[in-house]
Amino acid sequence: MKVPKSIEELPTKELKELLEEKKNMYKDTEDEMKFVLGQTGIHLPGNTKEKYNRELKSIQEEIDEIKEELERRG
Repeated sequence: MKVPKSIEELPTKELKELLEEKKNMYKDTEDEMKFVLGQTGIHLPGNTKEKYNRELKSIQEEIDEIKEELERRG
């Protein structure tokens, strides 16, 4: 069985499942960020918020890419 190399090679059903996974991952990461950054009394590295923002941006880009592919398929 050939392993898909890109989202263009995934069947629509799997692409929709991947989209839901990515949306859940985004929400979980966002919740984690709010929790971690909301803690008082603990020292966090100064770049912690930036790291979360980069991760959220990366996940959002993947979500957008999957949505574009699904729209292309109609």
